[in-house]
Amino acid sequence: MLGELSPRTIYVRKRNAKTNGIDDAREAAEIRISLKRQITDLYRDKSGKIHVFTVDPAIEQQMAESIQSSKQGLVLGLEPPLSEKLLAGIGKLIEKMSNSGQIQLCICSPNIRLVLRKLAESKYPALNVVSYNEILPDTELISIGIVRIENES
Repeated sequence: MLGELSPRTIYVRKRNAKTNGIDDAREAAEIRISLKRQITDLYRDKSGKIHVFTVDPAIEQQMAESIQSSKQGLVLGLEPPLSEKLLAGIGKLIEKMSNSGQIQLCICSPNIRLVLRKLAESKYPALNVVSYNEILPDTELISIGIVRIENES
């Protein structure tokens, strides 16, 4: 049934999730995973490949460890200077993709996708952020770079 979710099915799943105590972020992630065929097709180029940039695994780990739950949902608890460096690194790769005529797409681990998107959306509204779980496994990914944060020591 992959990719066969109607608006009604999504509504029913969402309603059931609320009554079962599943939080919105987790339910949204599950729905996105079930839509992986459509998400994959959305970002494929003419040759069937997807051009992406990634985030350094050490930064992803730091982000995952700083996620906090609040009334507004999940929030990223990184120190502001680190968030600014992260956004600057994202900006460089977005510019590289834009200059090449590619869709601005970051792929990351599922546990940080939502908070990374929230962090970047005000500065980079055209940035698309997907998790590895949202792309079909047989899809060739072409990495144009990795967001890294250099130490200033």
